[in-house]
Amino acid sequence: MQYSVYRFIEDDLKTTPNKFAKAIGSKQSTFSTWKSREKSVNELPIQLLVDLVAESGLPYEEVINKLMKYEIDYETEKAGIDLNG
Repeated sequence: MQYSVYRFIEDDLKTTPNKFAKAIGSKQSTFSTWKSREKSVNELPIQLLVDLVAESGLPYEEVINKLMKYEIDYETEKAGIDLNG
């Protein structure tokens, strides 16, 4: 089970949240705060989304769709729901 932003950074960008934060001039503690508060995709700052798009090279819609899928995976697993039957 992994928070959507962390999963995107690690799986899609192939880096760590700390390295990504440094690359965009942010602090990893900011990401930790979002994670601890369980910020949903629709609550994330637009600048983070812009940075994820820029670093990934993916279209905005694809980044959003992946983040939303990862969020659903995270929430359903946290709730103990198995969507695969």
